[in-house]
Amino acid sequence: MTTTTTTTTTTDALNQSTPSQAESSVNNNNLTLFSLPSLIQLALGFVGIQFALSTQIALSQQVLEPLGASPFLYGLVWCVGPLSGLFLQPIIHSLSGGHCGKKNLFILSYSLIAALAIIYFPQAPNLLMAGIALALLDVTLNTAQGSYRSLLPNIVPPHQLPIAHSFINFAFAFAPVIALSVLPLLQVFNISMTLTQQYQLAGIVLITLVFVGLQAIKNRSITATDAPSTDKTATKANPLSALFSDLISGLSAFVRANGNVRKLCGVQFFIWSGVMCLFIYITPFVVHSIYELPDMFTPSYKKEEALYQLAQKIDANVVTEANYKALSTVVTAVNTKKQQLIVPTIADISALNNQLDETLKPYFSGTSEQAFSTIKHLATDKELSEGLSETERILELKLALLEFPLYEKTLDAQTDSTTVEADQALGAFATLPILETLDKQEFYADTNTEARSTAMVSLVVFNLVALLLTVPFALLTKKWGKKRLLTLALTCMAISFGFAPWIHTPATVFCMMAGAGVAWVSILSIPFAMLNDYVTQGDERAMIGVFNLFVCMPQFITALTVGQWIEQSPVQTAFGLSHNWSLAFIFASAMVAMAILVLQTVKEKRI
Repeated sequence: MTTTTTTTTTTDALNQSTPSQAESSVNNNNLTLFSLPSLIQLALGFVGIQFALSTQIALSQQVLEPLGASPFLYGLVWCVGPLSGLFLQPIIHSLSGGHCGKKNLFILSYSLIAALAIIYFPQAPNLLMAGIALALLDVTLNTAQGSYRSLLPNIVPPHQLPIAHSFINFAFAFAPVIALSVLPLLQVFNISMTLTQQYQLAGIVLITLVFVGLQAIKNRSITATDAPSTDKTATKANPLSALFSDLISGLSAFVRANGNVRKLCGVQFFIWSGVMCLFIYITPFVVHSIYELPDMFTPSYKKEEALYQLAQKIDANVVTEANYKALSTVVTAVNTKKQQLIVPTIADISALNNQLDETLKPYFSGTSEQAFSTIKHLATDKELSEGLSETERILELKLALLEFPLYEKTLDAQTDSTTVEADQALGAFATLPILETLDKQEFYADTNTEARSTAMVSLVVFNLVALLLTVPFALLTKKWGKKRLLTLALTCMAISFGFAPWIHTPATVFCMMAGAGVAWVSILSIPFAMLNDYVTQGDERAMIGVFNLFVCMPQFITALTVGQWIEQSPVQTAFGLSHNWSLAFIFASAMVAMAILVLQTVKEKRI
């Protein structure tokens, strides 16, 4: 999913320092200068792409876990996007062609597909369809981003390329801060957004900003790389052959590379093994380890949550005192009749059912048949009501749905001022065990919203710290050297992750993420700059692919091994069964520590 996007982002650092042949061929062309507003407009497309990807990082757990994703399956689904992107992205990218106008169309098409995928994702009916949506999102967004950035040498004058890259790098750091601040800021003003609405917003922002950004390119001059080839013998390369050729070239370049290059590849492997733990597991860590909420994929939780969703539809539509009085009248009548019918007949049961159905139907807004089917399915679960027949449980569940808004109102009254009347009212509810279950789910829903907000704020802190340190780190790199600064930054990340098991409050989560953010700013640039110091001339493009591979491989190892480790480590929290998600950060701390050790064997080249 988002992980390969990070890869695309970071490999751009090497692209900037190592001009390609395509870029060199442009240097002799008279390209129109970009004005400051045009450069800002150009960068907006990257803001849209990163906005969508940041939303995906922060919120995927909220979609996947209720669909049945255990810790291991959650990690497995995370592998779908990078795996498909690793093989499909180069092929799709090669089909885009070299012509600027053609690439514009492809970029817009990829972005549109990605927008549809991200809007569909939270509505996926099962884990398989959610995985397919994520794979589609990952491939199209990363290909769009790669194609977008590859246009720069063709449309930007050579002496403006550094500032163009600076604007885009700022967009990469700025977009996550904006995307992840939306929900917390809205909550400050008591405005709520559902999970689906947040994904819809991401899709709209994505397609809108990419379209706006491409308008800055639309009327640019055609360069040498856009002109038709005059070589009559030239043939269109087979994408699969090109992919295989790139693989062979990369392996050959790796074998003959300087020893420091291979060590740097090892550094990247360990760094990204740790970083991917943060991207994959930060939200479930906050939800389950900090707020101690139970796992949403367990059968008992899913049954209770399904009943709660029905109760929410009733509660959302009961808005006036008259509604409450009408419900109270029906509830009292049904309860009285139930008590009178000590040995009810089939006709009596049917009459009660019909009475409850007629009262419930208006509140299900045209989905009453589906709702009643769900109720019948839940009634087969003896955990919800022991000692009753299935028919009696159906009546109990329907009655509980009507009693829930009255129960919640009574709880509110009791909270405001504990009175005898309120206590008596609570004792009068005939379906109190089910109502307590629904109230527990109400608490989970509210707490989950708060936990989701905390996770997003923690990622804002992570990206904001990196953004603020960008310029200071650039200056410190010249003063201290790349190796020393990277070592200090990674040490800060390793220590921050190592404290994860002892973190129990949102404030301490923010501190941990701030420490990781200190390292993030250096991870995005220094390893690539060090690689460029040693890469053999002519092997630059091949080594980009190799370095990218050492960023991609940890994604699979982290997602699968760490997910399995977490699944085998269940814990009982104050609210129910969960898992020890802090193990992901213990693993991350160890991996970053290994990166620090390997880094010390690299001889820094002073220039």
